[in-house]
Amino acid sequence: ISSCGFPRITADFTANKTILCNSGDSINFSLQNTSCSQANTTYQWFFTGATPATSTAQNPSKIVYNTTGKFPVKVILQTPCGTDSVVKAAYIDVSPLSSMSITAVPVICIGQSASLSVIGGVSYLWNTGATTSSIAVSPTTNTTYSVTVTDVNNCSTTLSQNMVVNTTLPVPSITGTLTICEGTSATL
Repeated sequence: ISSCGFPRITADFTANKTILCNSGDSINFSLQNTSCSQANTTYQWFFTGATPATSTAQNPSKIVYNTTGKFPVKVILQTPCGTDSVVKAAYIDVSPLSSMSITAVPVICIGQSASLSVIGGVSYLWNTGATTSSIAVSPTTNTTYSVTVTDVNNCSTTLSQNMVVNTTLPVPSITGTLTICEGTSATL
């Protein structure tokens, strides 16, 4: 029990997310129960690798991490009941988005099919409803296919591939001598 009659304060906090998929994303932090009156309490937050790097708000918001890596977060509480602090090492993980792409032959003739395949990722959702890394398509007009790809860090991106359908098929023609005598040859 502290000198003010409350249990000793304990500093702790949470964040609305601890894994970010891209640098430039922001996080909101929430201070947990301090077991002491909030009156006359000061807060000192330290966000390594973030902007702003410090805050005196009880629940800082829109803390932006601009580089990839793992970063600690520290908070110090000063209350009439005492002081406490907590550091969570490598609490924020800013992961780069994995490299992902679609491979395809982008031009087909009408009546042909083509395969579209995603390189990278672990889960897929195509605009056709398919959930596999590759799909076979047979469009009859120019069509754009898109897929939302999620990587091992649960980070997602949407990729698209335009398929061009050549509707003008070549017309074969035969040229050369059309009449020949028996026993002779002709080049067509």
